[in-house]
Amino acid sequence: MIARLFLHIKMGNIHATSTLAAAPICPKCHQRTTHDITRASNRTGNAGRPYYKCLPCDKFQCFDDDRGNDPRNPRCLCQVASRQQVAGPGKPIPRGLHYVCRSGKCNFYTVRRDEHEQQITVSEDVVEMLAKLNVI
Repeated sequence: MIARLFLHIKMGNIHATSTLAAAPICPKCHQRTTHDITRASNRTGNAGRPYYKCLPCDKFQCFDDDRGNDPRNPRCLCQVASRQQVAGPGKPIPRGLHYVCRSGKCNFYTVRRDEHEQQITVSEDVVEMLAKLNVI
């Protein structure tokens, strides 16, 4: 799994940081989301990362950068390539890889599975490196 991630990196698939053209609309309450930045003290690998949140729903919407974006990722319900992310250490499957809608416009979510149909996970010491390389 890690070897495949590095292969993608070596092939030049690291994307520069960019932002969405406009704040996404929450698919639940249909209100415009609010832009914010994660705290520098964030311990889940997202320190200083820009994101959108729906204030009326008090729900995280999406990150506002290109980390995890790859045109080969599965298409979300919006019919665009999804974003690959990693679950936090406190989730049911800690550090499990999954795909979500990159713009937060739909509720797409699917886990990344290996050849045995098990969710792919990454070790804690690899998470920061993959984040810096924009893989997750």
